[in-house]
Amino acid sequence: MTGLIWTDIIIWQVRLTFIFASLWLAKTHGPGEAWAEVAELADARDSKSRGAHPPCGFDSLPRHHMRSLLWCLTLLCSVTFIVPANAQSLSENYQLRPQLRESLPLISVDRVWTELGITGRGVSVVVIDDVSADNNDQRCSQLHGLPVSEIVRAVAPDAGVLTYDLASHWDERQGGCVFTNVDDGLQWTLRVASQQNVRVVNLSLGGDLLPEPCPGAGGLNIMQKLVHAGIVVVAAAGNDGSPSTITAPACLPEVISVGATYDTSGQTIHSETCSEVSHTDWLTCYSNRAPFLDVVAPGTTISTPSEPRFGGTSAATPIVAGVIALMLSANHTLTPEEVRMILKETGDPAYDPQNDRYFPRVNAYRAVQAALRSAPSEFPEEIFDANGNGHIDDAEIVSALDSWARQELPDAVMVRLLDLWATNAPLKR
Repeated sequence: MTGLIWTDIIIWQVRLTFIFASLWLAKTHGPGEAWAEVAELADARDSKSRGAHPPCGFDSLPRHHMRSLLWCLTLLCSVTFIVPANAQSLSENYQLRPQLRESLPLISVDRVWTELGITGRGVSVVVIDDVSADNNDQRCSQLHGLPVSEIVRAVAPDAGVLTYDLASHWDERQGGCVFTNVDDGLQWTLRVASQQNVRVVNLSLGGDLLPEPCPGAGGLNIMQKLVHAGIVVVAAAGNDGSPSTITAPACLPEVISVGATYDTSGQTIHSETCSEVSHTDWLTCYSNRAPFLDVVAPGTTISTPSEPRFGGTSAATPIVAGVIALMLSANHTLTPEEVRMILKETGDPAYDPQNDRYFPRVNAYRAVQAALRSAPSEFPEEIFDANGNGHIDDAEIVSALDSWARQELPDAVMVRLLDLWATNAPLKR
C-alpha cells in the first residue's frame, strides 16, 4: 500500500509540472504555437507512466530561475511521457482501441481531459450488471457488465467505478438471459452512496417496451429515492428497433434514457433486428426511440479490453454515464434534472431516419463547460491573491496547484485560476 501511495505522489508531481510548465509556455509564447504545445503536453499528463523519476520541487526556487527550470523539465518530460499520436492513454491497462478512439473524440471527451483538465476525479459510478460468472446460469456465460464498466473508465478515467454483480438466468419465453436482483443493486447503491461519493448509476438493461413515460411501480420506486439523494440514473433504451417505444426502466421520468448512434459512416452493420449501412450521428437501426427519449450516444461498434466487438444501447449508456461523471467532477452541485437539461441543451443533433427527427447526441466538452459555468463560487478569487496586486502571480498559482494536488480545491476552481494566471487577467472584486 505504501508503494502505491508514493507512486501516486510521483505521478501527481509529474502532472503538476506539465500543467505549470505548459501554461507558462502559453503565457510567454503567444496563443498560437504555445497552445499547440499545451495540448501535446496535456496528452502526456494523462499517460500515468510508472517508475519515472519526478521533477524536483520548484516552489522553493528563486522566481527568476523557475522559468528556465520549467522549460528544461518540459523538454525532459516530453521525451519520457509523450504518448504516440495514434494512441491515447486513459488509465492503467486501458488503451483506446480503434472503434472507441472514434467514439470518444466524436463527443469531444479528449478536449475535456486536455483543455479543461477534468477526468472524473471525486465522483463514483455504480454499474449494476453481471460482472462475475459465479451467480450465472451456464447459458449466460458472457459477462455483459465487464465491457460496460470499461467504457465508463474510458470516458472518465479518474472516476471511481463500483460494480454490483447481478445474477442472470436463461428465460425460455424471452429466449435469452435475464437479471433477477436489480432492485437489490439499487438498494445497495443507496446504502453506500455517501461513503463512496456515488453520483451516477448505470443500467445497461431493460424490460418491457412502453410508448410513453412510465410511472414507477413496485421496486422501481427506488429511482425516486436515488434521484432525491442527488444520484443520476442512466438507462439503456433497448435494442428492439422500435420507432416509438423504449424499455423500462429507461421510460421512468426520473431516469435519463439513452439511445445509440453510429460513430462512423459507410460500414455495413448487422444486428439481431436489422442491417444497414452506417451514417455518423444517425440513430442505429436497432436502437429504440420514442419522442421522450432523452439523449443518444455512440453505440456501434465499441471495443473494450474484454470485448472487442461490443455494441448496442448497452454501450451507449456507459458513455453517457462517464460524461455525467465528468460534469459532476466539474460541478458537484448539479442536480439530476440539471444534468439532464445540460446534456440535452449542449448535445449535437443526431438524425432519426425512421421518424425524420433529431435527438441530442451528447457533446462532453460543451456539457462540462456548461457545468463549469454554473458552478457556485465557493472559493472567491481574491482569497488566492496573497500580495493584493489584483492578479494571480507565479508564487500564488504554485500554492493553488499544491492545494489542488491535495484535493483541497475542486477542478473547476483550479481551471479558473490557471486561466487567470495564464492570461494575467484582473481578479473580480
